Amino acid sequence: MMHSGDGLLDAVLSDEAGLRSVLREATRSPHAVVADWRWQQLPGGSGAGTRLFRISGNADAMGRRIPWTTIVKVLTRDVHSFESSSEDRDAWDYWKREWHVYRSSWQAALPGPVVPPRCYGTGEGRLEDDDEVLAWIAMEDLGHIQHRLWPRDQWPTVAHQVGVFNGRYLSGEPMPAEPWLPTDWLRGWSEQSKPLIPDLEEVSSHPVSGRVLTRTTVSELIWLWENRPHLYALLEELPRTFCHNDLHNRNLFVRDGDRPDCVAIDWALCGDGVIGQELGALIGATLIFRGIRPEDGNQLEDVCLSAYTAGLRKTCPADPHQARLGYLLTVTLRFGLGSLPALIALTRDDQEADLIYRLFECSYEEWLVHTARAMSFIAERVRQLRETVGSPNT
Repeated sequence: MMHSGDGLLDAVLSDEAGLRSVLREATRSPHAVVADWRWQQLPGGSGAGTRLFRISGNADAMGRRIPWTTIVKVLTRDVHSFESSSEDRDAWDYWKREWHVYRSSWQAALPGPVVPPRCYGTGEGRLEDDDEVLAWIAMEDLGHIQHRLWPRDQWPTVAHQVGVFNGRYLSGEPMPAEPWLPTDWLRGWSEQSKPLIPDLEEVSSHPVSGRVLTRTTVSELIWLWENRPHLYALLEELPRTFCHNDLHNRNLFVRDGDRPDCVAIDWALCGDGVIGQELGALIGATLIFRGIRPEDGNQLEDVCLSAYTAGLRKTCPADPHQARLGYLLTVTLRFGLGSLPALIALTRDDQEADLIYRLFECSYEEWLVHTARAMSFIAERVRQLRETVGSPNT
């Protein structure tokens, strides 16, 4: 039996039968046995209760020495987090959803060009000295594929691929329909902010929080909150498609070659969505995670909307106005309202500097400056949405 000295990883390594299956898949050999191995914890895994490990080494298979590597994602239920914490599989924040996705028959057969990494195996476990349960996923190591910061000419390629992916379902291809796939994820994410809304004006006066959530930004967010029933209704009227819901530069690996597929990780949020919804994360999350500069946002937004619509039209008729509306609704609800719990928690003081460095790879001050400009970008999208849809008659 392999041991790591890390209690969470050891709970995975104790599943000897599961790991033998993983090794066979990783080496593509039914006879492989471990010769040597090593492990390292990877950065990332910012979702609730998530840890990432790379396990690699050599295997012996019928006299041959075969190098092997896999990424193991360990999921636990974090009841203190604002995401992925529910035990209810019908809930928008069901903690084990991604584990189910990798065990499903349809995930490996997704038509692309947005595809998942190859899955080597899944399992469950429990920490030896605790009641905590865990689920794990072993998957293809994508470390050799282009990642993180993309050159400018990569953006239209990615947005086009995402459009083709969404367009297949808009054209009538059956969507995955499992009981654990959410149908109201965006609403659930946005409604987390309800306890914070009455204090937003006060937040804008805070010496640190007010730098990110300025009075102008707060004013737009209050309009968004007050009109959200109307906005949810508009979402219901848009064409439906299957969405990954978290496609951005940290979650997309772009394969080079004749068929430059986008390999997407982190499928915990996938499910029912609307036309243009994927662009909310592609632009919004990439901006929040410092993958683009706020001053480049307008140009990249135009490029992505155009390329995404062209991708949709490869498989179905597509209305660019609907795509833009779906994008505006999603980027504002998710990164406007939905970001408030995290933003307020992180800007009450500077005690989270270590967490900021781990998540955003910059100093606390650099993060504040960038995030203030990013939220100004989101506030401007709220203003554009307000001009596009107006307010309901009351």
